[in-house]
Amino acid sequence: RTDKRHRPQVLPKHPTQPVQPLIHPPKVETGYDTFLERMCQLVGSNGCVELWELIEADAGHFRWRGGSGAEMIVAMELVTSRLLLREFSESDLDAVHAYAADPEVTRFMDWGPNSPEDTAAFLAEVRQDRQAAPRSAYTLAVVVHATGDLVGAIHLEETSRAHRRGEMGYVLAQPHWRRGYATEAAAAILRFGFDEVGLRKITATCDPDNVASARVLEKIGMQYEGHLRQHLLIRGQWRDRLAFAALSSTH
Repeated sequence: RTDKRHRPQVLPKHPTQPVQPLIHPPKVETGYDTFLERMCQLVGSNGCVELWELIEADAGHFRWRGGSGAEMIVAMELVTSRLLLREFSESDLDAVHAYAADPEVTRFMDWGPNSPEDTAAFLAEVRQDRQAAPRSAYTLAVVVHATGDLVGAIHLEETSRAHRRGEMGYVLAQPHWRRGYATEAAAAILRFGFDEVGLRKITATCDPDNVASARVLEKIGMQYEGHLRQHLLIRGQWRDRLAFAALSSTH
């Protein structure tokens, strides 16, 4: 747990006929290149085949336009062996609040424990970040494939476009600690930041007493860069931070 806080969501804008995708955005292990280069065929409710063309794309979403002028947005998702990292929705409120209100989960965080209003504000902020163009913040729900349970959140933010620098963090519900989920999700968002967002350097921090989180950052290839003294004021107490970072090998 560090600082920071559907399947592809298809939002048709056609006035009368909803559409259903025949293909989904590729998963993190296959990349986005072929998806950006090809056309998408969708079948409307009237059974007619319509050709859809990509008109806008960034690392966070894809906007398509059909021959009739209808548009849709396909939101991003990342898939690992056990996890789905997807966009948050309003229906996630209870699951998010279950971990965000837990004092043990937020012990080393500079936020929380959350009130219901705090959690609702978080989801509203995430929705706003998702709509930004170009998008610079990616906060995704961590969902276990086998059960469909939402067990936490993973975050990546581009902090400097000029210097291609970003920072990441994660939080996990207490019942799901020590199962490797944090490492699996963190490795996926790190790879996404390098391969799709095009970042050169990604940083993360954790409390010196949060040994498990420091171990996660080391496991995904981040290197220790320093000790930040009295870096955050958390619930009236100054807390240090350990700084970690990873560099892209290709950018």
